[in-house]
Amino acid sequence: MATPVPLSLLRDELAQRLDQERISQRFLAGPVNICTLMPMRSIPFKVVCLLGMNDGVYPRQLAPLGFDLMSQKPKRGDRSRRDDDRYLFLEALISAQQKLYISYIGRSIQDNSERFPSVLVQELIDYIGQSHYLPGDEALNCDESEARVKSASYLPPYPDAV
Repeated sequence: MATPVPLSLLRDELAQRLDQERISQRFLAGPVNICTLMPMRSIPFKVVCLLGMNDGVYPRQLAPLGFDLMSQKPKRGDRSRRDDDRYLFLEALISAQQKLYISYIGRSIQDNSERFPSVLVQELIDYIGQSHYLPGDEALNCDESEARVKSASYLPPYPDAV
């Protein structure tokens, strides 16, 4: 019992279990649930976190299949993946009882260029900025990690070294 488990054995076991699990098998299995946005999963949670909400990533933009004739000549009322994703985003917003955390990558890791949030996130930011006002705030304050790092006011005071 006191023998340490080799890292390679642990890694292989974890990889095997992850390969066996399907997305739908473990929903609501414990106190923290990680899942994709799927219809009919709008169960209320105290905290809902949406990660990776970047422009071009969500709503999904899949190239139409060659044999999909509906995508070549869309008609009013045809199902749209983009509309489905908008609805799933709304379901996720409604599911948050106390806190909603939305995250996107604001800077490229390669060249530090600015990356933008999903159009859905930007629409939500615009709506909140236009319809809600807190005294003393001129606009919605979006947290940007880079601004906090560069700002001296966020650095704790250090006593002079003796």
